[in-house]
Amino acid sequence: MNDNIGMKIAFVGDSFCAEFYPDGWDYSPNATSFNENKFDYKDRGYKAWTQLLLEHYQATAIQKGISGDCLFHSYQRLLPVIDEADLVIICVSAPDRLANHRLIPMSPCAAERGTGILKGSDNLKTFYKASLDYYKHVFSPDFHIVSHLGILRALDDLLINKNKKSIWFGSFSNSFGDLDDERLNEHIKSLLPYKVKSGVNDYRPLIEISDKTQPQIPHSNHFNEQQNKDFFEYLKDIIDNKLS
Repeated sequence: MNDNIGMKIAFVGDSFCAEFYPDGWDYSPNATSFNENKFDYKDRGYKAWTQLLLEHYQATAIQKGISGDCLFHSYQRLLPVIDEADLVIICVSAPDRLANHRLIPMSPCAAERGTGILKGSDNLKTFYKASLDYYKHVFSPDFHIVSHLGILRALDDLLINKNKKSIWFGSFSNSFGDLDDERLNEHIKSLLPYKVKSGVNDYRPLIEISDKTQPQIPHSNHFNEQQNKDFFEYLKDIIDNKLS
């Protein structure tokens, strides 16, 4: 019998691991929380890799990714459930995303596009304006990448100290630090990229998979049907054969 049947999985990250239907989240049309991204795979006729994993292992999801969110928010959400997790799957977001006390996903793109891009955000004009002003007048790429590296280290250490099985992916080319980022000074670049110490890591950016479909699928986890199936099989092999 597979020892992984019935396990509890924490999906830590952004849109690449945000689509599935775990018990305990409200997916009703009237849901207003920014932590309730409603994706319906039935609308497009296929299931996301997250859902395929849950069904294959008869698993329970105790954390979900949040579309557009930053790494710090993902880390915060993991802390209360880390002791329950049998497996942690991390999709590391970009370092330029902005943490905030409202836990609202925020990036330079979201700030530029303004309110309305997230459900329930129409009444947050002040927040979006402040975020846009931050990116235009305050934002420091060096600070954001160093902070991002600190969160990566804190997450890495947490998984080691808790002796948790984990699988890491970078959502973007700069998820672990990009040596080709011309905005960063040379001293900061010498710290890059971050090398994960816990679990199994795959430094290939997930966006390289999704970019093979053009135009890129803008919603959900950005993968088409075959990409979701292939990624599920890839993860299943890691879980069954490569995690100690």
